[in-house]
Amino acid sequence: MKKDELKARLINWGRWSREVEIHTGYPSLSAFLNTSDMCIPSSVTGTEKEILEVEKAVCKLKQFDELGYEVIKTYYINNISLNKISKDIKRSKGYVHTVFRGAEMFIHGFLS
Repeated sequence: MKKDELKARLINWGRWSREVEIHTGYPSLSAFLNTSDMCIPSSVTGTEKEILEVEKAVCKLKQFDELGYEVIKTYYINNISLNKISKDIKRSKGYVHTVFRGAEMFIHGFLS
């Protein structure tokens, strides 16, 4: 998977997560799924399947890197810049960028 494809999938996941939160009041489908042995139903379309795969990867990220999870979620779901995130958590821009890139690499590895 190329970097552009990963970005596109994360952007689609962020849009989907915002949509789910707006319509249901729940943060994401992961609240209902046991992500450790989640099977994606065959009725799910290609795009939905990709979104659910990203959701599973992000849920797994949360188990290993809480800050990386929060940065990814804040960036892609809430559309908050990394610079704003760094100010909000009182960490350097470089640190937040490193956490963000590490979280993206984790998701990339999980999806590959």
